[in-house]
Amino acid sequence: MWIGLNQLDMAQGWQWADGSPFTFVNWKEGMTNISILKESDCAVMTPEGLWEKTACHKRLPFICKKAPTQTPLSPPDPWALKSAKCESGWYQRNGFCYLLVKEQPLAQQEAEQYCNQSRAALVSMHSLADLETLSSNADDELKVWTGLRSEGIPPLFQWTDKSPVSFTHWARDEPRAPNKNKPICVSYSGKFHLWGVSSCDNKQHFMCKKIGENVVTVVDASCPTDGEWNRHGNACYKVDTKMVLFKDRCDLTIMNRFEQAFINSLLREHSATQYFWVGLQDLNSTGQYQWSNKDQLTFANWAKNEPAGPGQCAVMSSGDLLGRWQLQSCSLFRAGSVCKKEVGPHVAPESEPDPSLPCPPGWESKMGQHYCYRVFQAERLGRKRSWEEAERFCEALGAHLPSFRNPEEMEALHYLVRGSISDDRYFWVGLNRRNPISGQAWEWSDGRPVSSVIFSEEFYEDDDYNRDCAAFKVNEIPRI
Repeated sequence: MWIGLNQLDMAQGWQWADGSPFTFVNWKEGMTNISILKESDCAVMTPEGLWEKTACHKRLPFICKKAPTQTPLSPPDPWALKSAKCESGWYQRNGFCYLLVKEQPLAQQEAEQYCNQSRAALVSMHSLADLETLSSNADDELKVWTGLRSEGIPPLFQWTDKSPVSFTHWARDEPRAPNKNKPICVSYSGKFHLWGVSSCDNKQHFMCKKIGENVVTVVDASCPTDGEWNRHGNACYKVDTKMVLFKDRCDLTIMNRFEQAFINSLLREHSATQYFWVGLQDLNSTGQYQWSNKDQLTFANWAKNEPAGPGQCAVMSSGDLLGRWQLQSCSLFRAGSVCKKEVGPHVAPESEPDPSLPCPPGWESKMGQHYCYRVFQAERLGRKRSWEEAERFCEALGAHLPSFRNPEEMEALHYLVRGSISDDRYFWVGLNRRNPISGQAWEWSDGRPVSSVIFSEEFYEDDDYNRDCAAFKVNEIPRI
């Protein structure tokens, strides 16, 4: 029988389809050792009540679950700007004090005792706001202990500071929690600070966290004084509910999911104004969307079936599809604005790989292109593969299925593939809408933003089977 557990978000690990934190682990014996090449991105419950990993395309019985009708209490705003006093050497962020200890790697329990000496605990995280704190205060290369651990069988992860586990951020195929009668501990690492299970005896860097002294909610003095401005990162933001055309809006770029989550917290208070402009438009009516200020698009948060057509401008919803981007007429549609003013150094978007660097042996590219490619045909593999099998095969090589930012990248791949085959064929690309958390929005498996119109209206008119993965047809004219 199906349960909502899956790892269909290609940027993360196991998650519940309703967004609940994944803290209780009840895998059947041997599930943590399944080959990464096997289709196993969804979970079923066995008659014994244990969980098995399996392919998502199977047809099985299922149960639906929904919350009671009463409205739950709103949690405290994790993005509210707070000030507090911290000791020397500690980093203050939103009322908490943090200390990253890199000079003395310790086992997890030893690290907890070290933090306790300063009336602190190993770091706990409860939202994207907390995760952003780590992103701005730790090196990508470090592996750092958190306070998340499990003591029993089956594993149930809890924070050592006794705070509730309301948020999880597992890496691919995590948590790898064996059903053994020994503690299991969690560390974070990498650019996106994803979580993974480690032996509690491993000596690693760690971060301590405690409540600061004299915590107060503040208004940042560097923000303008004309209206209700809110500080986040290097910029200040203000919501303007006046309904205007795109040309009369405040300019807004959204560079990452942290900024989007912060803006969502502002929009939640203005649901009466249904839509707000984003500074994204198709300047040349080619279906290629870009920021009005010419910054590179590094992040996208499209709604279902978007971007649906050329020559339009983007709005985001303040209602049920909170923060999701949709396209509307630039000259006819009216929406509110979110104003953004930078008060610190401009943070340049992360650059693409250097096109002058050589490709590894067996991989190839085209002059001026940023990525290397390797073509696998059925003749070379012995058989064709499903999308999930193909993506996992690429991940095992440290790669992903191809993604395209512009028509030039698509044409470059077509040129390379056409040179190795003689007839028309389909090849999988990374475009998919498998992640239930994304509301059936199209995404690239390597995390690059979808920036151009992908399918014609006829695709959705003939989408009775709800196709959720894309293939690249190699013929005279490259098409998805």
